Amino acid sequence: MQVGDAVLGGCAVEGYNRAAGTVQELQLRSIESVPGLQQPVAAALPPGIRPSQLRRLGIFGSNLPLQSVVDCPFLAHLTSLELVSCSSTSYSGSAAPVIQALLEQAPGLLSLTLMRCSTHHLRLQGLQPLPPALINLAGLQHLSLADNGLTELPPGPYLSGLESLDLSCNNLDRLPPALTAASSLTSLSLARSNRLVLNDADIDDVLSHLTHLRRLHLDVGRMPLHVLGQLSQRMPQLHISEVA
Repeated sequence: MQVGDAVLGGCAVEGYNRAAGTVQELQLRSIESVPGLQQPVAAALPPGIRPSQLRRLGIFGSNLPLQSVVDCPFLAHLTSLELVSCSSTSYSGSAAPVIQALLEQAPGLLSLTLMRCSTHHLRLQGLQPLPPALINLAGLQHLSLADNGLTELPPGPYLSGLESLDLSCNNLDRLPPALTAASSLTSLSLARSNRLVLNDADIDDVLSHLTHLRRLHLDVGRMPLHVLGQLSQRMPQLHISEVA
C-alpha cells in the first residue's frame, strides 16, 4: 500500500479517540520504500492528528535506510518504541546504526523493544555491541532485547530504572554482572537461552542484588536442582516460571 511517499505492507492505528483528537499507537509493517519516516507517519495518522501527538510507535518486518530516520522530530515525543525484525539497507544489513539514529532523537522513551534486529547472515553478531544511544538512555522502565544474539550486557544508565527486562532467546552463557545495576527490576526473562545454565555464582553475584525481583522466566528443566533450591530459599518472594 502507498502511504505518502512510502510503500508499506500495512499500517494500523490503535486507541484513536476522535472526540479527544488523540491516538495511542501507530504500527507500520513491511516498509519497502521510505525516503523519510516523518512523512509516512504523518500520512498514516487520522486527520487532525499530528506526528508530535503520537506516543507509541511500532515498526515490524522492515528494511530501513539510515537516511530515512535521521530527521524525525516526532520521535522526541515518543514514550514507547518497538522495532521487530528490522534491518537496514545500509551497513550490510545491520540495524544498529538505524537504532542509534532513532534513539538519539527519542530521549523520553519509557519502553523499548528491539527484537530480531539483524539480518539472517548477521545473526551471530546480532546487536553487539549495543548502540551507545541505548546504553545512555536513562529513564527506561521496560526493555526487551529478545532474540538479538546477545552474549553480554554492558553497564550503563539504561539499567538503573528498569522494572522489566526481557533477555530471552539470546546467547548468554552466564548472567551479565551489569544486571546488578538494575536494582528496580521486578520481572526478568531469560527463557529460551539455550547456553545459559545458572550456578551458585549467578545467585551470589547477580540475582541476590535484585531485591525487588518478583518474576523470573527460565528454562527450568535445564537448571540444576540445587540452584533452583537455593533460589527458592534465598529469594522466597520470587516466582519462577517456564515461559515468559
